[in-house]
Amino acid sequence: MLGLSCGYQHVVRIVNEVDLFLLNLTMASLLASIGMGIAGIVLKRNVVKKVICLGMVNDAVAVLLAFIGFRAKHPSFPPVWLFKEDEGLEHALRTFVDPLPQALVVTSIVIGVAFTLFLSVAVVRFYEDYGVLSFERVLEEVEGEVEEVGE
Repeated sequence: MLGLSCGYQHVVRIVNEVDLFLLNLTMASLLASIGMGIAGIVLKRNVVKKVICLGMVNDAVAVLLAFIGFRAKHPSFPPVWLFKEDEGLEHALRTFVDPLPQALVVTSIVIGVAFTLFLSVAVVRFYEDYGVLSFERVLEEVEGEVEEVGE
């Protein structure tokens, strides 16, 4: 009996270490996605690529917020799950997932979609007006027009 419990604890410890490793790997990949998205926003010249990178950052932050609200303890239940009265409220608070980050994620997704749609319409108007999708070329054209007017 003692040997089974020691073996079981060893297996639980290995599973917890694997879960922790996978959770850390996921968090690192999300942070890398956020970094690549921000680098794309700063470094890319094409306006469409900037919008795509902004969407990438928005999605990665939404998943990151969901992970922050997730509890790695098993079992994790949604906050509407009925708990047993004999286990008490403290047990329910330990096993329930935090609903606030989930609400923030839903709000973030809605705002992100609306903002991406707005930027897409702005990019189409930008292309219709200037015929290019690069800020640098438009700035060169505007500076050339200003110099012509100044002379």
